[in-house]
Amino acid sequence: MPKGQRIDLPDTLERSPKHAQDIYRETLRSAHETYNGDEARAHRVAYAAVKHEYKKSGDRWVPRTLEDKTRDELYEDAKDLEIAGRSKMNKDELLSAVRDARDDR
Repeated sequence: MPKGQRIDLPDTLERSPKHAQDIYRETLRSAHETYNGDEARAHRVAYAAVKHEYKKSGDRWVPRTLEDKTRDELYEDAKDLEIAGRSKMNKDELLSAVRDARDDR
């Protein structure tokens, strides 16, 4: 995908926050280059990037909250925040610990 070429966004992303649109566009450009023009693969990668920070709600993408994250994602957040005892915590405990640690910052 040549630089400067306009990217037509899928309808659901056109109705979504600018940040989600930017993630999709930047990832699509990079993936298109990385995968030698494989259009379908580039779009799958771009959607996957959006899904890291947004979830689909109706006909648009909305930001994910802590409650939307999986236990593994919360564990990674806890690791980044250096929360002790995180490996023995279940999802609810990780959610509470991550929330508390962020409030303390």
